[in-house]
Amino acid sequence: MKVSYDLHIHSVLSSCADDSQTPNNILNMVMLKELGMISITDHNSCKQYPTLEQLIESYDYYLMYGIETQVKEGFHVLSYFGKFKDVMKFDGELETHLDHNVKEKFGTAQICDEFDEVSEIIPYSLHQSIDLDLVEYIKLVRKYNGLVVLAHINRPGSTGYLTYYQEFKKYDIDAIEIMGRENEKDLEEKYPEIKDYVHLFDSDAHSVVDINEAINFIELDEVSFEGFKRALLKGKK
Repeated sequence: MKVSYDLHIHSVLSSCADDSQTPNNILNMVMLKELGMISITDHNSCKQYPTLEQLIESYDYYLMYGIETQVKEGFHVLSYFGKFKDVMKFDGELETHLDHNVKEKFGTAQICDEFDEVSEIIPYSLHQSIDLDLVEYIKLVRKYNGLVVLAHINRPGSTGYLTYYQEFKKYDIDAIEIMGRENEKDLEEKYPEIKDYVHLFDSDAHSVVDINEAINFIELDEVSFEGFKRALLKGKK
């Protein structure tokens, strides 16, 4: 079955996100846009998921646990997990690889309760590189049965993978996210290796209006983490 998705959405836990990106606002907008599968991928943290776990039962689309991590090299990596206990254990371990002395420069990283009230403010910056390189980070993700996707590889500046490297098979990644479907063919011509991975096209939404409409689809045998995992592995050569 073809499932519409947006697997790169930020909440107010990402200090660069708009104040509108509270859990209820995101989930309601996703319902209005009729998406079949989403993931909330905040910077270097999964701490919004206890609230999301309470709320998602009221919706009929699939929420996959996710995160956007800035590895030691400086670029961003998306990771996805199938179980709540795994993503929270992963978050606890990832926490030990952040420098808690780095102050936030972009705003306030907020955790919301089920009423969208701020329940906690993160006192250090989540906009920093962890102290694990990509190889070490992948090992950590695999420890908790997660998937690894290179985020917005063609994004200009310091957070896109292609700013640093042009090799893909060197690393144990599962898929690639591309900014803009119109860029896909040019990237395939320039970097033929990317043809050997599933390509994801997400919004990287920092406000509710930026969440994708149901325009991108992935073929799944079932709408679940395991179904998503099988789709990525099937497309991986």
